[in-house]
Formats: sequence, structure tokens, C-alpha cells
Amino acid sequence: MKKIDIRREIIVGKAQVLFQQYGFKKASMEDIANSCGKSKSTLYHYFDSKESVFNAVISSELVAVRLKVIKVVEKQDTTKEKVLTYLQELLNALFSKINIYRLVANEIRDKAVGDAEVKHIIDYETEYLTQLLTEGFDLGEYTNVCRKDISLFAEMIISAFFGIIANMLRTNSNISKEKTLSMMKIMIPQIFK
Repeated sequence: MKKIDIRREIIVGKAQVLFQQYGFKKASMEDIANSCGKSKSTLYHYFDSKESVFNAVISSELVAVRLKVIKVVEKQDTTKEKVLTYLQELLNALFSKINIYRLVANEIRDKAVGDAEVKHIIDYETEYLTQLLTEGFDLGEYTNVCRKDISLFAEMIISAFFGIIANMLRTNSNISKEKTLSMMKIMIPQIFK
């Protein structure tokens, strides 16, 4: 790993802690620079704005979650099992980091975090689910969706998944992993009839 990449990763790690602790709005570039033992101008050498630091934090989280999820998903035999396992493991990962996601949800509600960041998360997860569903389609495990519509179908599933969680966060409902998983277990088998 290059020296510049190592410094960038250190900044991302320190920023992640600050965003979790203070939220996006309250954590400043100066706070991030100070936590890294760098000047604010040095920080701007690596990131052009606080939003780009936040995006790097979210991207880092997504990659870490994806790597963990893939290990479990790849052990499954059928696409149906892979999709259910994927959603269950993604849900577990989200719940293990629920404080940051609650914080992000609050920031989204207050419009401190833009739609672009939310779209990035949705697109990232849709891409992986599209891959899983395409493999299952090619293996003949389901045929009730046209091949050309698989990415739309994946986006619909991911939107429903995150919509359930977002609704619980937005309404300050008791966030229930079991309830969310039950909803997914009702929806996913319908694909594979």
C-alpha cells in the first residue's frame, strides 16, 4: 500500500469515529485534522470537502460489510438461500453498526447527508444482489423475471429492504431485526416459485 493510501485510510478511520460520536453536522474538518495530528490544509490534500470524507467513510463501511457478507453467502447452495442469507447478513451487519446508521438516518432526515450518498449505498447493494440473481437465473432457479429486468428487480428488493429500516429509523419505532427479516422471508420466496 502506498504511503498516500495509508494516510488516507488513517484519516477515514479517525473521521469514522468522529462522525459516529458527533454526527456529520457537528464534526468539522478541523476536528478530523486534529484527531489525525495533521493540519486542516493537509487534510484538504486528500479530501476536497467534509462530504468527500464522509463518502469515504461510508464506502469503507460498505466494503467491510460486503466482505463479511460474501463469506457467508458463498457457502449457500441455491440462489434463494444466497439471497435470504445476503439480506440476513446485511441486516446483522447493519444492526451491529446501528448507531452509525441511526446517526446517518437522522442526518438524512435533516438533509445534512445528500441523496447522492443514499443513492451510492443503494447502488452498491443493488449491484451485488443483481449479480446473485443473475447467477440464479442463468442456472434456471427461477424464470418469473425477464433477464433484462433483473437489475430492476434487485433494486426493488434493496429499496424495500432499506425502506423498512429507514421507516423504523424515521418514525423512531423499535427497530426489530426479527420483523425486518420476517418481511424479507415473506417476499423472497415469492421470486423462486
